[in-house]
Amino acid sequence: MASWNFDQLQKHIEKSELGSFYLFFGTEVFLVDQAIKSLKTKIFETSPADFNFDSFYGGDLDMDQLSSSLETLPMMGDKRLVLLKDADQLKAAELEKIAELVSVPIDTTVFV
Repeated sequence: MASWNFDQLQKHIEKSELGSFYLFFGTEVFLVDQAIKSLKTKIFETSPADFNFDSFYGGDLDMDQLSSSLETLPMMGDKRLVLLKDADQLKAAELEKIAELVSVPIDTTVFV
C-alpha cells in the first residue's frame, strides 16, 4: 500500500489509473476535502455523477447498503465513487466487515 502526501496524490490522480481504495486521514480537513474533490473531478470527467456517486457516514452506516453500493456497476461511465466519511465512528465489527470488502477490490469502484 502506497503512502503519499497531498502533492504526490494529485500527481497520481492526474497521470495514472485510479486505485480501488483510498484512505485519507489527518487533522487537515481542507486537504482531505481537496483530495476527494480531485478524485470526483477525475472520475466524473467521463461519467455522470448522479448515477455513480454514493456517500455514507460512519455514525449511521447501513453495512448492507454500503456493500451493495460498492458492488453496483457504473452507469454510462467507467467508474463509481463510494465515499465513507467519519469512519472513526464505526464499531470494531463494522471495521472488520469493511476490511473484508476492500480485501477483494472491485475494478469499477473507487472506495474512499
